[in-house]
Amino acid sequence: MGRIPGIDDPALLQQELGQRLASSVVLSETGAISASPDATIDLDVHRLDEDRVGKLILEAQASVNVKGKKTPAVRAFRLVVPTLGPNVTDEVTAISTALGQLADGIATTITEGR
Repeated sequence: MGRIPGIDDPALLQQELGQRLASSVVLSETGAISASPDATIDLDVHRLDEDRVGKLILEAQASVNVKGKKTPAVRAFRLVVPTLGPNVTDEVTAISTALGQLADGIATTITEGR
């Protein structure tokens, strides 16, 4: 997984996926450890910011390639998370919630593809 705009540590999404896919090992392409994957994820984040009324918007597209399947499952995400206030802590909380929702969707796409 590469860098996600607005998120300093791409390992956050890796950790979120690992929690949802407990019987799997989630590795990053840029890490020192490699293995033959049962599934790969390509993620393109188009937008991660707040709208005019203070809701966090995360728009992304994920392509999930499961070993043995001829075509990848491509899924678009548009996640809207209300922020609880105008400070940085509230924004970080909203980003964390959006990442969790994104991980939920990606994990579902992986498990449905098996």
